[in-house]
Amino acid sequence: MIGRILGGIAVAGVLAGSAVAQQRPELSYGIGVTSNYIHKGSTQSNDNPALQGYVEGSAGMFYGGVWASTVDFPGGEDLGRDRVEFDIYAGIRKTFDLLTIDASYYRYLYDRSGDCCGEFKLAASYPMADLGSLGAELDYDPSGQTKWGKLGAEIYFADVWTV
Repeated sequence: MIGRILGGIAVAGVLAGSAVAQQRPELSYGIGVTSNYIHKGSTQSNDNPALQGYVEGSAGMFYGGVWASTVDFPGGEDLGRDRVEFDIYAGIRKTFDLLTIDASYYRYLYDRSGDCCGEFKLAASYPMADLGSLGAELDYDPSGQTKWGKLGAEIYFADVWTV
């Protein structure tokens, strides 16, 4: 199953690559530690710190990447055996004047239990001068028939810290 997903991503990448051949590709990456990995209101790290990192490539408005985090699911033996989550994602991000719209698909994989599920995401963000930004996101998981929405705000402090 993972082979089919990776194969599909590779084919999509080749097709998208021909469309963006004129664009200069960029590579972003990062690593961090969080005090508690929480996803949609539930701890993914059993209320403990988690190590997280990502690598993302982009060309024009197209992007794709891999994000990873340590996990420690509370509860049952089936959930407790996974130690690392890998998110493979691809999408289109476009800024119109100041408003940024992002449409993407994420696939969630785990080191021991394998392919979990995936979801489509639609997000928008708007900067508020040099003070921060406001945003909204809608998620849809077609296999679980679940929907999730969130509103967010960021405040910038001295070009170094973001809350």
